[in-house]
Amino acid sequence: MEPRLSKRSAALAAGALVVLCALFVLGRPGSTADHDHYRTRLRQLRVATAELEQDVLRQRVGMAELHGASDRDFDALAARARSLRTAPDFLPDEGMRSLTASLDAYLRVLEGSRGLLAAARAKDQQLAALREAFPGQVAATAALLPPGATREQVEALGVEVLLASRARGEALALAWRPRSRS
Repeated sequence: MEPRLSKRSAALAAGALVVLCALFVLGRPGSTADHDHYRTRLRQLRVATAELEQDVLRQRVGMAELHGASDRDFDALAARARSLRTAPDFLPDEGMRSLTASLDAYLRVLEGSRGLLAAARAKDQQLAALREAFPGQVAATAALLPPGATREQVEALGVEVLLASRARGEALALAWRPRSRS
């Protein structure tokens, strides 16, 4: 025969469960809506940062940007991070200090990335200007030389330098020529 619970024991267990549920609901700091809204804002910042990083990398290898990596985009991310400083009340003081320190570090890294991207773009512009001027300089130098092997070497060296200075994909495409079958 199976042991059975008395009605009194079942009522006490159900009452204890109701009291525990009430204590859980009343004891939680803040509403779940505030918590979820704040987590969503953090997640959106993380996604926007990943998109910016992806565009920075795409720009560095000569690919088209998908989302944009302008100063406006950096400013928008910084504004989002600053808006997260007003955390909901459910965070304890220690959590708020940790969050503030993380946001400060994020903003420092964001500004550092902005500076690195600006420096890289300036270098790209310098290289583009040098690439534009280089063929004319090679032609002028070759014109000063008498016809012969030295002039041909200067011209060949100029072509090699131009190929080597291009982005890796462009240099490979220009240097590759299908071999004829003999």
